[in-house]
Amino acid sequence: MLDLSAPWLRESVAIVNQLPMGLYGFDLAQKLRVPHILAAVIPLTPTAEFPMMGFPAWPSRLPGYNKSGYRLYQRLTWLTMSATINRWRAEKLGLPALSGSAYLGQLRRQPVLYGFSPLVVPRPADWPVTTHITGYWFAEDEAWPPPLPFRRLTAARLAEALALLTHDAGLKARAATLGRQITAEDGIDSALRLLEGYVNRRP
Repeated sequence: MLDLSAPWLRESVAIVNQLPMGLYGFDLAQKLRVPHILAAVIPLTPTAEFPMMGFPAWPSRLPGYNKSGYRLYQRLTWLTMSATINRWRAEKLGLPALSGSAYLGQLRRQPVLYGFSPLVVPRPADWPVTTHITGYWFAEDEAWPPPLPFRRLTAARLAEALALLTHDAGLKARAATLGRQITAEDGIDSALRLLEGYVNRRP
């Protein structure tokens, strides 16, 4: 478990946490009295505009369906982790236990940085003002593209995809334009500016 006496930890000015629902990071930030900022590369903030990733899209027209998927994800995550989190809070951090409603209530007040482009996932109108889409967080060095899913790869599908990519001039032009727009967003710089702003708000 994390050694809270480590000198570098006491010098922390913020906790940037990529774990689902801010697990562990929120508690540690509370102990250190520093800002806690969530970071993710898929949308996890509840919205009525599209369903939680992994949930089927076809019932989206049902009233309340989209948001209920996010709430279900949050509840199930808390039910799975609550005993471990509260034991860590008590034994390692010296903090009181939290109920599910208290933990989820604080989660809704945490700033969130999303490392994807609004050109790919438009920002929902019902997201809080503390939820930010920064653009993609590209590494400095060139990276290889992700592999194709092996189970779905066939010679025919690969040939069809390659033919489309190499011969459809309209598709190539649109992809090039979108690529330039996404690259120009400079997601890392946007995220750093937002982080600096939240850190500087500390009393």
